[in-house]
Amino acid sequence: MNINNNVRRKHYGKKLGILSEELEELENQFSSTMSGENRRKLERAIEFKIIEIERLENQIKDLDNKNENPNLRELDLQERLQKIDFAKAKDITKSVNTKFGRNSGAVVLFLQRSTKQKGCYCIEEVLDLFLGDRKIGKEVLGDFRRYPIDLDSAVSTCDEFEFSRRLASHLNRNIETSLNDTIKELCLTLKGGTILFIEIFNWDRITGRENFLDWFMDNFWRIIIRELEIVFGKFSKIRFIVVLKSNAKIFEKSYPSYFCNLNENYELTEFDPCKIIELPLLDWEVEDIKEWLIDNFGLCNDRSLELARNIWDEGEGTPDTICGILERDREKFK
Repeated sequence: MNINNNVRRKHYGKKLGILSEELEELENQFSSTMSGENRRKLERAIEFKIIEIERLENQIKDLDNKNENPNLRELDLQERLQKIDFAKAKDITKSVNTKFGRNSGAVVLFLQRSTKQKGCYCIEEVLDLFLGDRKIGKEVLGDFRRYPIDLDSAVSTCDEFEFSRRLASHLNRNIETSLNDTIKELCLTLKGGTILFIEIFNWDRITGRENFLDWFMDNFWRIIIRELEIVFGKFSKIRFIVVLKSNAKIFEKSYPSYFCNLNENYELTEFDPCKIIELPLLDWEVEDIKEWLIDNFGLCNDRSLELARNIWDEGEGTPDTICGILERDREKFK
C-alpha cells in the first residue's frame, strides 16, 4: 500500500471510530427515551448513522482491495468461490441484457433461500454481467451506483413509509419527502450509461411481507417504469436493476401474477419489465466442484474428482455448506 493510501486508510479508520461512538451515544439516548416523537427522531438518526458507517466501511474495503497483494489467498477466496456455479441465473441475466442491447432497460430480480444457496455470490456474478466491459479489475467506469436497503432493523419496523425514507437517504434528501417525489428525483439523476443497482435485503424478515410486495409492485415499481419511459427516450445504455433478496424460501410452486414465467429448464419464457424475474439458486453438483478445483488449484482429473465427491457428500450439494468445507480444507488442495 503506498503512502497516500496509508494516510487515507488511517483517516478513514479514525472517522469510523468517531462515527461508531456517535452511534453508541444515539443508541443510549434511544434506550433511555420514553417520548414517542423523540424515539422516532432517534430511530431516523440511528438509521442515517448506520448508513454513514456502512458507506465508510465500504470505502475502507475498496481501498484495501485495491492495494492488497492479489496473490493472497485470504483476500480473493470469496471471489473465486462465487465462480463455482449459478449458470442458470447467469443465463437468464444474459438473455435480459441481450434484450436491452444498446437501449436502456429496467428489471426486478428476486432470490429466495439466499443464505443457504449463497445468493450473495450469485448477485455479484449477475452484476458483473450487467457491468460487462465497464468493469476493469475492481474499478467500474462511468456512473455506477449501488444502493443497499435493509428491510430488517433493530430500531424500527420497515413499512412503505420506512422504505421510502431509506431510499431517500441515498439521494441525500429530506427523508420525509414523498415517495413519488423521491422516485422522480432519482430518475432525473440518470444519464447515458448509468448503472443503478438497488439491493433490497431481508424481505422475509418484515411483518406482512406479501402485502409489502403488493405495495412494492403497485406503488413503487410501476411508478418507476412510468418515469423511466421518459428518461429512456433521451438516454441509452442505462441499466436500472432492483434485487429483492429473501434469506428463506417464500414461494414453492404458486407465484403471484406479477412474476415472469420460467420453464422447467429455468429458462425465461417471457420478459415484462413490469414483472419480477426469479433467479434460480440451485444446488451445486460434483462436476461444478471438480471444475472449480481444477481451475483454482491445478489438480489432476482423478484427484479433483475424488475431492469433489467427498466435498459434495459432506455438503449434500448445499452451496453455503460446500463453501465452508472449501474454506476449511483449502490447504489440502495444494
